[in-house]
Amino acid sequence: MTRNTRIYENILKKAKEETNETIIKQIHSDVPRVLTQHPFFGLASKYHISLFNIVLAYAHLDSRVAYCQGMCTVAAILLLHLKEETAFWSFASLMLKKRYQLQGYYYEGFPKISSLAIVVLKNVKILDVKLHNHLIILNEGILEMLLVRFTFTLFEGTLPNNILLKVWDIYLFYGEIAIVYVCTLLFTFHKEKLMQLSFDGFIQFFNNMKNEKIDVQSFFYQLKSMFADKKNLVKELDCKFKPNKLHTLCNNFKIKNGICGYNEKYSSSKIINAKNKDISKSYSNTESDLFSDSISDPYISVSSSLSDSSDYEIVYNKKSDV
Repeated sequence: MTRNTRIYENILKKAKEETNETIIKQIHSDVPRVLTQHPFFGLASKYHISLFNIVLAYAHLDSRVAYCQGMCTVAAILLLHLKEETAFWSFASLMLKKRYQLQGYYYEGFPKISSLAIVVLKNVKILDVKLHNHLIILNEGILEMLLVRFTFTLFEGTLPNNILLKVWDIYLFYGEIAIVYVCTLLFTFHKEKLMQLSFDGFIQFFNNMKNEKIDVQSFFYQLKSMFADKKNLVKELDCKFKPNKLHTLCNNFKIKNGICGYNEKYSSSKIINAKNKDISKSYSNTESDLFSDSISDPYISVSSSLSDSSDYEIVYNKKSDV
């Protein structure tokens, strides 16, 4: 038994003994509703037990966030590709590490959503003034409402399956800036349709977007151009990262192999194991793969091929800065 395994088992044991009954009931209620169309999460799936354990363990650790509904979906996608213990540490890393900062989106009152809305609106104005003005006329509240939908599940409820995990790989590569740019693109990419819609039309459009056919090549071309940063888009939210003891929990852990791993030239392991601070330059030769549309349906093909792999494990590394 590794040190990492003992730590996770101890966290889970305490979580089952000490977590508030209300939170336990909420998690129990939400787990069966996650990824219901995926074969791994059918009725009485063994993955439901692992998913419950992951989210419960994290809820016990993070008293400020505890549990929020979208967390189940994020953890479930990790669980499609990783074993339970590894998925837990991966989820905790996305929540707590400075590069990803997912934790802040689940804080009570959603203050980070307000900050994200300001940045996205500024970027939309830079890219398309008419669309920006249309959003203002509709009411800025609609932007925050939709951003909650986007960020809570890391786009799972919004993006079609042939785009979703590719966006996740980009998020792992670039960090939180990917959330900013993808949220911006979700508006500008559909600007012609959105300009014709009312408040209710906006909501309905994004509710149905997961089933829409999207020009994948054009989507990733436009996203790649954002990272090229030729228009001076706003990159950072007005939220300072203030680490505490909880945030140091994952500092000594790294993922040995990748999560999505689309092809031999590019895999998420290169991102997660990168020690160079400027990883976008370190792996610039992989970016053509990162933004390509080579996978027709990664949601099924990747999860099916990687979910039961024995190659995924957490390794203890005191020098890891990822």
